[in-house]
Amino acid sequence: MTRPVLLSEHSRIALMHESGLTPPRKAPQFIAAFVSTLSAVCLGMVFSWSSSAIPILEKEFAITTAQGAWVGSLVTLGAFVGAIPAGPMAQLTGRKRALQILIIPLLSSWILIAFFCKYIWVLYIARFLAGISSGGISVAAPMYVTELAHVSIRGTLGTFFQVQITIGILFEYLLGDIISDIRTLSLISAVLPVVFLLSFAFIPESPVYLCEKAKLQDAQRSLLWFRGKDYEIDDELVKITEDIEESKRNKTKLFEIFKCKATYKGLIISFGLMAFQQLSGVNAVLFYTNKIFQQSGGSLSPGQCSILVGAVQVFATLGSTLLIDRAGRKILLVLSDLVMCISLAGLGLYFYLSEFMDLAAYSFIPLMSVALFIVFFSIGLGPIPWMIVSEIFSPKTRGVASSISASLNWFLAFLITNQFANMISAIGIGPTFMGFSVLCGLGTGFIVILVPETKGLSTEEVANILVGRKAPSPAGEKCNKMTTLVIASLITTVLIDRAGRKILLTVSSLAMSICLAALGLYFYFSNFMNLRALSFVPLVSVTGFMASFSIGFGPIPWMIMGEILSPKSRTFLSSLAASINWLLAFLITNQFANLVNFVGIGPTFLGFSVICGLSTIFVLSLVEETKGRSQKEVAHILAGNYQSALYSETLIIICPDIEN
Repeated sequence: MTRPVLLSEHSRIALMHESGLTPPRKAPQFIAAFVSTLSAVCLGMVFSWSSSAIPILEKEFAITTAQGAWVGSLVTLGAFVGAIPAGPMAQLTGRKRALQILIIPLLSSWILIAFFCKYIWVLYIARFLAGISSGGISVAAPMYVTELAHVSIRGTLGTFFQVQITIGILFEYLLGDIISDIRTLSLISAVLPVVFLLSFAFIPESPVYLCEKAKLQDAQRSLLWFRGKDYEIDDELVKITEDIEESKRNKTKLFEIFKCKATYKGLIISFGLMAFQQLSGVNAVLFYTNKIFQQSGGSLSPGQCSILVGAVQVFATLGSTLLIDRAGRKILLVLSDLVMCISLAGLGLYFYLSEFMDLAAYSFIPLMSVALFIVFFSIGLGPIPWMIVSEIFSPKTRGVASSISASLNWFLAFLITNQFANMISAIGIGPTFMGFSVLCGLGTGFIVILVPETKGLSTEEVANILVGRKAPSPAGEKCNKMTTLVIASLITTVLIDRAGRKILLTVSSLAMSICLAALGLYFYFSNFMNLRALSFVPLVSVTGFMASFSIGFGPIPWMIMGEILSPKSRTFLSSLAASINWLLAFLITNQFANLVNFVGIGPTFLGFSVICGLSTIFVLSLVEETKGRSQKEVAHILAGNYQSALYSETLIIICPDIEN
C-alpha cells in the first residue's frame, strides 16, 4: 500500500514514533558534514596564519607594519570578492563540485607563499587567492551541510562550519609556535586542502541540487547514503521536489526582495548581525593575537597564549552545538555580545592604564579577556548569524540575500583587519579595544530590539513575527537606594584627591554601563523565562549603579566645571551647563514612561547602558585630569597645541608659553 506524503518533516518524525518507521541514520550525515567542513578547517588556518607569520616576515624580510596589515587583511578582501559568485557557481556546478573547485586557489596560495615569500607582491596575490576561496567556501559549505541534514539534527550540523574554523585556527597556532620557517609552515598548511579533496571525493552530491537538475535517481541514491538504506525516502524526495518547483515559480530578481516587508526587515536583521559580528573586532583579535600578547608582557609567551585561546575557542564552539537547539538563538546572541563587550572593555582598560601604571601583577587580564571574548563569540555571534540568515528568508529570496549578507561580512572584515594597525598607531591599543567594546554594546541593543527568536519556527512563522508587532514589556518595581548614595558619596570624598577625577569618571561610567546592561537583560528575559532564582539581580544592579554613579558621574562633573573654566567665563558657562543638565533631566524623566511603553523596560535600560559606554569613551578621549593642577595649568592643557583623536589617551603635554 502506498504511504501518504507527509506535509512536513515534523509530522514525519511523529509518524516514526507512532508507527515504528526506521528513523534516519545520523552517522553518515555527521561524516559528510565533517568531511565537507574540512574546507572550513583550511579557512581557519588561513585566518590565523598571519598571527604567527607576520612577526617572522617582519624579522626576516623587513616588511613594514602597513605591508603586514595588507598581508593580514587581503584575505578578507578576497573573501568579499569570492562570496559574490559562490552562490551562482554552486547552483551551476553543484555544491560538491563548487567546494572542490574553490579549494584549488587556497592550495595554490600556500605553494606560492612557500616558494616566493620574499616577494611582498607574491604574498599579496597569495593571500588574495586564499581569500577568494574563503569567501566562496563560506557560502557553499553551509549550503551543502544544510541540504544534506535531516531536520532533527540540522541545528547541530549547522554549527560544524564554525567548529571546524576554530579547529583550523588552533592547528595553525600550534604550527606557528613550533615552526619558525615560513616555507615549512606553508607547506604543512598545504597538506589539509589535499586531504579535503581526497576525502570529499567519496561523499555524494547534495540531494537538493540533484533534484534541481532533474537527476532523480542520483538524488535517491544520495539521500539513501545520507539517511541509510532502511529509511523511507519517498516523502522527503517529494518535499524537496515541491520546494524546488515553488522556488522556480517565485524566482526573485534583486530589486524585488525589497518589496516584501518581512524580507526587508530580514535584510536589516541579517545586515545588522553580519555588521556587528565583524565590528566586534574578532578578526583583528585573531589575526594579531601574538602581537596583542607581546604588548601585554605576561609570563606566558605570545605563542602559548594564542594556543590556549585557540583551544578555548574550539571547546566553546563545540559547546554551542549542544546549546543551539536547546537555549535558542536569541538568548545566546545576547549573552555572547554582552560578555564580549565586557571582555573588550577590560582588555582596553588594561592597555590604557598600563601606559602610566605598573600592572605587572595583573598581566593575566589580557589572556583572560581574550579567552573570554573568544569563548562567547564562539557560542553566539560566531556561528549563529550565518544560521539565522538561512532561517529568516523565504526560499525564493534566500540565495540573493545570503550572498549580499556574506559579501557585507567579508568587506567589513577587510576594513577592520586592514585598518587595525593604523587605529592602534593613531589612538593606542587601549582606546581601540574600548571602541570595539562600545560597538559590541550597540550590537547587544540591536539584537534585543530587532532580532526574533527562530528556534523551532517555520519560515512562515518567522515572517509573521517580522511583520507583526510585539506587546510592550511590563515595568519593574521601584527600589529606594538612598543608603547606597550616601555611603558611596562619602567614599568619593576620600578617593577624589587620591585616585583623580578622570579614573573615577571612567570606572564610574563603565560600571554603570555594566549594571544597566544586567538590569535590562533581566527585565527583557523575564518576559518569557522564569527568573525567580535570579530575583536578586535588580537589587544588585541598581545598588551597583547608584554606587558607581555616586563615586564618579554624580559629583565630579560639577567639580570639574569649577576647575576647567576661568573666573571670567565661569559664571556664564556654569549656568549654561547646569541649564543643559536640568533640561536633559526633564526630558528623560518626562519621557521615561513613554520609552518603557514603546520598547519595553529591558531595552530602555539597555539603551541607557550603551549611552554610559559611549560616555566612557568620551571621558577617555576628551576629559583632562585636573587633580592637583591650578586653573592656569588646566588652561595651558586646554589651549596647548596637541593632536587630539577620538579615544585618545591622557597625553603628556609640553604646553607653549602662553605669556606671549
